Amino acid sequence: LRKSLFRQALFQVQNVEVTYMQECRDMRLLREIVERQKGSNLVWNLYDRVTKPRDVELMREERWTVDRCQERPQFDVRYYNEGGGGYSVTVVPVSWADRWHWIQFMTSD
Repeated sequence: LRKSLFRQALFQVQNVEVTYMQECRDMRLLREIVERQKGSNLVWNLYDRVTKPRDVELMREERWTVDRCQERPQFDVRYYNEGGGGYSVTVVPVSWADRWHWIQFMTSD
């Protein structure tokens, strides 16, 4: 389960990173994973309250740092217990520029 959720999170980070390939073709490295206090981000807590069903519980919150051509973009990673035995992960870039790239990827054909 843990490996599966990690892979899902990694794929979501790669979705953002692929939008930067014209600017930087170097290999990306996951430099750091820092566990954060569960529920520490008030904005994401409000977002969860509005968008997630009541039986969804936040299990863990992390901040990932990636090496992108000497830059260090960060991603908020949140793991959820979906209630009926399911699990999910949400990854959101920390910087507004990376969020824009994330939106571009999500809306591209």
